[in-house]
Amino acid sequence: MHRLDGDGRLVDLTDVVEHKGSGPVAGRQEGTHAHQVITDPAGRYVLATDLGADTVFTYQLDAEAGRLKAVGASQLRPGSGPRHLAFTPSGELVLSADELSSTVTCHRYDAETGTLHELSRVPATAVTDTPNQPGGIVTSECGRYVWVTNRGADTVAAFRIAGTELEPLGEVPSGGNWPRGLTPAPGCLLVANQHSGTVAALGVSEDGSLVEAEVVVAVASVVCALTV
Repeated sequence: MHRLDGDGRLVDLTDVVEHKGSGPVAGRQEGTHAHQVITDPAGRYVLATDLGADTVFTYQLDAEAGRLKAVGASQLRPGSGPRHLAFTPSGELVLSADELSSTVTCHRYDAETGTLHELSRVPATAVTDTPNQPGGIVTSECGRYVWVTNRGADTVAAFRIAGTELEPLGEVPSGGNWPRGLTPAPGCLLVANQHSGTVAALGVSEDGSLVEAEVVVAVASVVCALTV
């Protein structure tokens, strides 16, 4: 944790937390691998995914002191390798992109404790002839759909959130190679294709399915995009 000065620049280091744990996947889970930090929709908890420990660690933020207090840890399936999380707008569900098991998992979110409880999971891609690692994951503003990038398959897959189940809606080419970041933008999803150095704009249909990119621009070694 760092404080920000009046111009938004990082200044004082106020806290450091270190995870402990491991997982069963040789070469990937001998130790911890913190991957993403997000706050829950209520702003009550800070969640940190750890790919190496198959765990989502939960913290309370003391903004005045600049400290993170550990309050919980959600142990996910062994060998799943949770990479990124995405909440539905209501905050009732949280979806995980599981890098090592190549799955997308739907969890119930306990807003009182900041913990996750698995409800269902599905393969992140229908492609079976190449190793695949899910990357970025985002949910729709309406809370009915979730999309995930697939590194290896080089696709972006769409799913409908039907209660607590995920229904595949198909997948389209990512517009490049090794898609990582996925960003909602007006009328489209922006896909950052790291190895090909391209950002592609995928169309989004009313039913949540995706339309192959008509616009692809070159951006060297891009891993994510932000809209302002």
